[in-house]
Amino acid sequence: MAKKEDDLDLAVEPAKASGLFKPKMILMIATGIALLLAASVGTTLFVAKKLFINPIVGAVGNGAATAEGKPVKESIYVDLDPAFVVNFQDHGMIRFLQIGVQLMVTEQQTADGIKHHMPAVRNNLLLIFSSLDLASVSSREGKEKLRETVLAEIRSILAERGIKGDVEAVYFTSFVMQ
Repeated sequence: MAKKEDDLDLAVEPAKASGLFKPKMILMIATGIALLLAASVGTTLFVAKKLFINPIVGAVGNGAATAEGKPVKESIYVDLDPAFVVNFQDHGMIRFLQIGVQLMVTEQQTADGIKHHMPAVRNNLLLIFSSLDLASVSSREGKEKLRETVLAEIRSILAERGIKGDVEAVYFTSFVMQ
């Protein structure tokens, strides 16, 4: 005779996980992979920091010394932004000169003084740049002479205003003649 529906055992047993697919094993593998990834990233960052640190920045301000034993001072760059644009005449033609300038100082007090007196600095440099002629700035020697002139002028401006510290160098970051 046929069994009644109530008599049938319809309960289904869940399939058992076997081998590598046990939950504990999956958790252990995932943890191992995560640890390997973390160790790899940490090692990469450590090595990259050691290999790619800027040697000038790395040596600055951390008690490093030169070969003579003198301490290295920190370099601070002051950007005279925007770039200077002047016009001048060359054999009856009007020419334009655009010069980007940055100053290197070693004391924050000097950098602050330059920024405070920026109108005077820019005025005097504009007067120097606008008095140039094409022949005087076409050669490397002419540009070096101009750089020395600018450095002397900026030092003079700071000295007149009682700013302590020194401008170590002047850098032309762009130099376009047209």
